[in-house]
Amino acid sequence: LISLGIAIACLAINLVIGVPAAYVLAKRRNRFTRLFEELIVLPVAVPGRSGRPISRQALPMALV
Repeated sequence: LISLGIAIACLAINLVIGVPAAYVLAKRRNRFTRLFEELIVLPVAVPGRSGRPISRQALPMALV
């Protein structure tokens, strides 16, 4: 029941912040909007590193 409330709260926050931000990014084309879009796409462009920090266990032994 708590997780459902958290999910609804996240949905509301994403709607309130995300929809206006997407509108602004779609309507205005400048250096900031291009940089912001690149930062959003970066986890997809760098496979294997999205969301996970680099740790000693993740590095090959030759690089440690």
